[in-house]
Amino acid sequence: MCEVSPHTFNVVFKLLGGSHDFLLYLNIPVRYSEPGDYSLTNGGAEVDVREYATGGFWQSVSGVLTTTSGDGRSGTVSGVLEAAAGNNTVLPGATLRVDGPWSCL
Repeated sequence: MCEVSPHTFNVVFKLLGGSHDFLLYLNIPVRYSEPGDYSLTNGGAEVDVREYATGGFWQSVSGVLTTTSGDGRSGTVSGVLEAAAGNNTVLPGATLRVDGPWSCL
């Protein structure tokens, strides 16, 4: 799913692995205005990962989500995620790194 409008930026990818599948969520919760860099540290953007079978959830704590095309349907992400307790708080411990290009054409 890829929803980009002057008011919304919300992208979900299903990542298929050998033994685990994941959902990758890219979101800009504030008014999406134009291509550029959106911080994962201050709430300007969010990157989350959910393990499909178990519901295990990681949310971004630092990094940047970038949209590079005029229509906002491609870009890059570089972020550090921490396990989440489900009530919008992170759990100390292992981190997950998401890094690379993305597109929904």
